[in-house]
Amino acid sequence: GNPWTFPFIWLSILYTGRVFLGMSSEGVANVDFGAMFTKVFDALIKFDFGAFVTDIWPILYPMIVGCVPYVLVSWWLSYMFVKKILEKRKRL
Repeated sequence: GNPWTFPFIWLSILYTGRVFLGMSSEGVANVDFGAMFTKVFDALIKFDFGAFVTDIWPILYPMIVGCVPYVLVSWWLSYMFVKKILEKRKRL
């Protein structure tokens, strides 16, 4: 990822997570990730776990769930790529 692709990645995993959890996917494009990350940083610095539960968790939880299929596909593709390279290297 890079700064140009992170917003698209975050939106896609948020949308996927909301779909998997049976939540409405309306308003996904209007999520302000900059404000969310600022709240995360402030909550961690101040040890304010109440803010974490009320402001951050409703966005973070669907993102955690939504990233699972992407992680599995990425892992499998990486595994197969490295496996093929090692098999070819072993034959030499």
